[in-house]
Amino acid sequence: MAELDARRTEVLSGAAKIIQRRVRTHYARKRFIALREAAICVQALFRRKIFQTSRMINISFSLSCNTELSKHSISGYVFYLWL
Repeated sequence: MAELDARRTEVLSGAAKIIQRRVRTHYARKRFIALREAAICVQALFRRKIFQTSRMINISFSLSCNTELSKHSISGYVFYLWL
């Protein structure tokens, strides 16, 4: 009888460990996905801001265009300056 109780405890302990592992994995994965999505949003905002800033710099350069700047433009499009 003692062997059966020991075996029962071992099986239930193993099942509890599997359940705990899956629950922890689920919450860790959920948190990871949320952090990844937040990072993508921050990167998109940052890249948009850099693009707008570089675009404003290029517009101001194209307005005061001289011969050196005009050789860097192709049919009205000015290459972007990345800071």
